[in-house]
Formats: sequence, structure tokens, C-alpha cells
Amino acid sequence: MLRKYMIIGMLSIAILWGAGITSDTIGKIVSTGCESGFNNMFKNNPNFHNIADQRPITAKAVCECTQTNFLNDKKLVNYLDNNSDQVGKMFQNKNSLGYSYFSMRLSQSMLSCIAGELDRSLAATKLQ
Repeated sequence: MLRKYMIIGMLSIAILWGAGITSDTIGKIVSTGCESGFNNMFKNNPNFHNIADQRPITAKAVCECTQTNFLNDKKLVNYLDNNSDQVGKMFQNKNSLGYSYFSMRLSQSMLSCIAGELDRSLAATKLQ
């Protein structure tokens, strides 16, 4: 769900710009899209709120972590920064290896960050 919001934003930008997309641009989109996706995913989930009440899990914490993890992939950053003219095409072709790599790195980054926050909240939860 989170990935969906970020990919929609990146596809829109890729179509509008067509070129000149760098890792810095993508990193900002990852952070912005993550927040709306996080809020939509967890906003109405009572199980999440019960645990988050014990130790808050914020969209900001998850999304900053996601952005950092995503941009720590040197292979991806190098590709984005050195192929900015091709990035728009990559986002338009969901069957490309580049799109698949990007999508899986984004998913891995988000899941890793959400898992870390949940682990800390679960550890802080006192079952009665």
C-alpha cells in the first residue's frame, strides 16, 4: 500500500518531466509518498493504534528511515544519477528490470523500517 502511493507519484513526475530525474528527486518523492501511504494504511487499524499507544510510531520516523535506506543503495543511486534521461522510461515500463529493482528496493526499505518501529513498540508494550 505504501509503495503504491510512492510509485504513483514517481510515475506522474516521470511522465511530466520525462528526463532529469535524480536520486535526490526520487528520495524526496519517497519521503512524501511514504507519509500519505503510511497514514492511509494505519489510520483506521485498531490493532496498530493499541500498540502505537504504548510507544508511538510516527509516519515521520518510518518515512525518514525508508528514505535513508532507499538512498543507501549505491547501485540504485548510481543508476538514477547517471541515467536520468532513462528513468522516466523505466517508470513507464513496469516490466523492466530497473522498475522491478526499484520497486523491490522500495518495498524492502519500507518493510524494514516499519518492522523496526513495530519491534520497538511491541517490546515497550506491557501485557496485563
